[in-house]
Amino acid sequence: SGSVLLYEKNPCGNGSPLRYGDVRKIMKKYRIMVSDFDGTLATTDKKITAKTLLTIRDFVKRGGIFVVSTGRMTAGIDHILSAAGLNVLLSAYNGAEIKDLKTNKLLIRRAIDFETTAKVLEKAESFNLNMHCYGDDRFYVSKESRRSFFYSVLTGVKPEVHSVLSEFVREKKLSSSKILAFDDKEKLDAAFPAFKETFKNLEVTRSNAEQIDFNLKGVSKGSALKDIAAYYDSDISEILAIGDAGNDLSMLEAAGFSVAMGNAPDYVKAACDGVTSSCDDDGVALAIEKFCI
Repeated sequence: SGSVLLYEKNPCGNGSPLRYGDVRKIMKKYRIMVSDFDGTLATTDKKITAKTLLTIRDFVKRGGIFVVSTGRMTAGIDHILSAAGLNVLLSAYNGAEIKDLKTNKLLIRRAIDFETTAKVLEKAESFNLNMHCYGDDRFYVSKESRRSFFYSVLTGVKPEVHSVLSEFVREKKLSSSKILAFDDKEKLDAAFPAFKETFKNLEVTRSNAEQIDFNLKGVSKGSALKDIAAYYDSDISEILAIGDAGNDLSMLEAAGFSVAMGNAPDYVKAACDGVTSSCDDDGVALAIEKFCI
């Protein structure tokens, strides 16, 4: 911990030596950083360290732009960032919603239509999975569990329980910004291939071992980078993305430069240009100091 590795591998591939262009890419200072929240900006105990906050403020004071991109619901993260003084652009629900916290204005919402939402929930019901869906800054669950309780504590938003969630969605005609399966790894391992095969009109990703995320096709943290770049009249090549999980891969692969957290699994590190320290060792701050200021 405490150090930033420029590369674990040559970005050119095949073990070839670095060329001049690659050195220039390493030395470039990126003016926009897009950061995941859980496991990246936030520590294991869900706090943002004083060092990281001070480094972000220094970066912004120098003209940098800091953006947060998360799989969390908008209402479950906006107040946390504002309380920390981070009135930044927020991409939530894996890119399905983008909100400017400075103006408190929701800029984009790309939701799954209610019929597709209901079909996903019906499929989940056949696997007896604990499910979440979202609308109107609320989240709805199929049953109360330690996971829904944890999510409620994490976000500060109380769930509304409906035992047959698919029926509730059809009755309410509820379009959901994201759908979340939140259950035991073994149950999700069994269900994941069926979801991928059945719902080709959706993005179906594993953000961690106990979650499957569903978004509208084409909606991801990676697609949100285009919206973020356009909002700041910039190009994606000017963006440095940093993250630690499977749902971060699309933005890590799309960004001009990508950094994996030290606590990221090996497959995420292998997809990135650089690796920083863990979320508990100020990895975001170290990456800003190395690549942004």
